[in-house]
Amino acid sequence: DGDGTDDITSTASVLTTGSGPTEGKLATTDNDGLTVSFEFSEDETVVGSALIRWNIGEVQFLEASYPASGTGVIRIIDADMNLNPMAIDNFAIDAWSDSDAGGIDLTVTETNE
Repeated sequence: DGDGTDDITSTASVLTTGSGPTEGKLATTDNDGLTVSFEFSEDETVVGSALIRWNIGEVQFLEASYPASGTGVIRIIDADMNLNPMAIDNFAIDAWSDSDAGGIDLTVTETNE
């Protein structure tokens, strides 16, 4: 409010805990945009905007078939799953085939390959 008095009387960890009706998530579509406005003082406001774009992921089995007792390799290419560019990401996928509709749940790990 520009009066020179600190209006925030709590710590950042207290201010950012808890959950609302959407647990901090915003529902969007591929055609949306997001604008954030932060007012530093009565005369100073910073505004930033971005378009929301989703990528279609690609899943590949590296071989056309695998023996029943063998091990298969799955490659996932999905830029949206690079959640932290500074770290190796892990995420869950469900894999199934024409011969195994029940499939299996897997955790995959980013490799940059």
